[in-house]
Amino acid sequence: MEKLRKTISLATLFLFAASALLMPSPALALTKTTERQLGDRAAAQVEASFKLSEDPYLDLYINSIADELMATMGEPPYPIKVRVIADTSINAFALPGGYIYFTSGIILTMTNEHELAGVLAHEMAHIYGKHISRRFESSERLQIQAAAAMLAGVLISMAGSPNMGAAAMTFGSAAAQTQALSYSRAHEEEADRLAMRAIKASRYSPWGLVTMMEKLGAGSALPENFPAYLLTHPIPDSRADYMAAELAGVTEIASPPSPKFLLLQARVLTIDKRSWGPAEVLDRAARNPTSYEAQIGAARILSSIGKYAEAERAIKDAKSIAPGRKEHLYEDAMVRVSTGRAEGLIDELRGIWERGEADEALKRTLALLAVERGKPDTAVEVLDELSASNSIWRKLDYYRGMAYGGIGRKAEGFAYLALYLRYINPRQSFDYAKKALETLPSGELKDRVEREIEGLKKDVKSLEEETRKG
Repeated sequence: MEKLRKTISLATLFLFAASALLMPSPALALTKTTERQLGDRAAAQVEASFKLSEDPYLDLYINSIADELMATMGEPPYPIKVRVIADTSINAFALPGGYIYFTSGIILTMTNEHELAGVLAHEMAHIYGKHISRRFESSERLQIQAAAAMLAGVLISMAGSPNMGAAAMTFGSAAAQTQALSYSRAHEEEADRLAMRAIKASRYSPWGLVTMMEKLGAGSALPENFPAYLLTHPIPDSRADYMAAELAGVTEIASPPSPKFLLLQARVLTIDKRSWGPAEVLDRAARNPTSYEAQIGAARILSSIGKYAEAERAIKDAKSIAPGRKEHLYEDAMVRVSTGRAEGLIDELRGIWERGEADEALKRTLALLAVERGKPDTAVEVLDELSASNSIWRKLDYYRGMAYGGIGRKAEGFAYLALYLRYINPRQSFDYAKKALETLPSGELKDRVEREIEGLKKDVKSLEEETRKG
């Protein structure tokens, strides 16, 4: 409990200090480009501090809910990209540029997809309302690099990352540049109202947001103790009143978790291992022998703990239940790779892809294996198709760089690697960008690299100055 109090106090101190060190200044409207850069930088730092889920079906499921909500909320200012980080804290947050992160802890706290949709809609509403960006617009001199570091530092510290010390130092250098991340009462109410209206127009129950907020408000009664979510999302008493008004005439109905939601939680348990996780997932599979999702959940858990023979039995059971679905093909591929029996797998997956039967998860798997196992020509074809479909796969440019390099198109390879590393390793990115521009043909890719290289020069110069001072 003492450690918990210190963690809360430190994160609260960060937020307080950022507000206290800033003096009111003239408004500064952020351009769309500046806002995107702010989000891209902060996202890169957050993702460097946590383990992100690499399970494509987890990505696809949670982003499919975002797509449903977008149909009722309208076109977002930026494409929405929802990702799950492995962290036991109970948190979710949005960044400028369309990034939304859920901790594994908050997903495991939820009861059903209505609660997931409620929190997701609320975070999406912050993006639609540009609430974080508007918090920065009162800064007379907005330093994007420092502002992004502050955003990432506060979020990393609240989520309980082992990099909290680094986050504190990052925060210290950025605090004077920006405002606290915590939302104002007006922003929270605006997000609540937009979320409620969007959910009411969808197939999800708006009561999910209410029940999730009740759980968060209980705080100490939750697993893993205090929900960090409350540090950036204050819950004033008045929220109950306008939420009730928005829900007038909407009946609250008890909703058990769907098989898809339970499978989502099983997938999350492979990156956020709980002592009770395997037993619960395997027991569910035993009690529901005709449920495809239950058997896939069992296979996922068994694979994650190295019980591959048992995982294969669960995969076989899933296939017999629904042979036309795809998840068992992915699980089978993962087991075969893990056990050194992947011979012929690329050809099998390519056949499925050529018949037009591969979903995004299988395409990702085929592309990754093709890059790693010396078939870059296949990888290029599949990766280009994924890019054209606006895939949210965060490593897409990395694998495109490796694949294009593998087929001898070095300029394109360097270009994609430069784009992938833009905010992860600016020095390396700058080197790759310079090499790419030596021979890169005119076109959209060259234009993208040329747009980034001036910013890269500034970032490298800043890093060199910091090195000299340090």
